[in-house]
Amino acid sequence: MSIHKRTRLTLLDRQEIWRLYQARLWKVVQLAERFHVSRC
Repeated sequence: MSIHKRTRLTLLDRQEIWRLYQARLWKVVQLAERFHVSRC
């Protein structure tokens, strides 16, 4: 798999974010802080 050198989130990160968000375990702000990205 080819990933851009500036990619912040891997495919596995994105899947984990979606799983946590769908299960309503975490809020968007908490997810952004955990994965070191902005909310936008």
